[in-house]
Amino acid sequence: MTRDAVLFTLTVAAATFSWWPAMPEPSLNLSGWIFFFVAPFAVALATTLSPGRWSDHVIASSVALYSGLCIGQTLFPPSDGLARAIVPVWNYIITAASSAAAVLAALMGRKLAAGTPGPRCTIWCVLACLVAFAPAALAITPPLVARRLARHDRLAEQRFRSLRQAFERARVRHADGASICDGVVLSRYYSGPPFSSEDCWRITGNYVKQDGYSFMIYCHGKNAYVLDARPFPGSGEGTRHFCADEFGQKCGELGWKTHPYVCPTCAE
Repeated sequence: MTRDAVLFTLTVAAATFSWWPAMPEPSLNLSGWIFFFVAPFAVALATTLSPGRWSDHVIASSVALYSGLCIGQTLFPPSDGLARAIVPVWNYIITAASSAAAVLAALMGRKLAAGTPGPRCTIWCVLACLVAFAPAALAITPPLVARRLARHDRLAEQRFRSLRQAFERARVRHADGASICDGVVLSRYYSGPPFSSEDCWRITGNYVKQDGYSFMIYCHGKNAYVLDARPFPGSGEGTRHFCADEFGQKCGELGWKTHPYVCPTCAE
């Protein structure tokens, strides 16, 4: 295989798989800019090594990128219906933006090739690393995501238990029940993983997000409350759901449809 054929293959491979690590749900949550610049950077390196074929590298990268996006989203389809509906539009936008960046990168590569380029062995190694980036990221995604979900579940349980304890302490010390649903008052008795000061103020009647989970306190009547903690909708950042009211801890989804202020009873 000739040098130009190898460069062409590496450029196509880097572009094809560049966005795949961002598609599984949940993913590593890396910045989208990392995936965006993989293909243009590969074009720049390939052009530095073979400046006469710069246009071939740009075209090959653009076609491979669009094909890779379509194939990847077939293998890892979005769970959200709205996201699935706009996928074709995003594919065109990403491909167009990446193609423009690839043209600029190729022009820079030509300048480097005309000047004093760096060691060719180093350029080949960096290009190979760009190709290996996506498969490596996909390979490490399951164990890293599993560790993150376990951490989120653990922190959510700690926050949930501490919020319940804060409620009980507030009920004892504020017998009139007027202050037990004041987030600022509850924060005095709360000892779990921290919430921000804004979250303490908003958590009564609104969902606030911390470490992949949403927490909400709904108060109704004297000393009556519902405490709900669940993974943030559509994020896949947790595997458990916690719900409790003034009668004790319960299980399952909060019963908004059947009764807006009741947690379902735990199954026997």
